[in-house]
Amino acid sequence: MSLLSPNLFVDVYLPLVLPGTFTYHVPVELQDQVAPGKRVVVQFGKQKIYTAIIKRITAESSVDVQTKPISAVLD
Repeated sequence: MSLLSPNLFVDVYLPLVLPGTFTYHVPVELQDQVAPGKRVVVQFGKQKIYTAIIKRITAESSVDVQTKPISAVLD
């Protein structure tokens, strides 16, 4: 994806027994690597690290709180 914007977000599925998706910020250096269906590494909570799957990419956050960045793109 070549949007390269300071405001790019992904909604991801986490391997948790919680409904819905979670929103994370995409750092500029990873923006050309993200795509729906790819696996990414994210922090959930203060210390938990999970592999998540990208559901969608958007220029607007679906939440009103500050989002955490994705750490890495695995695929």
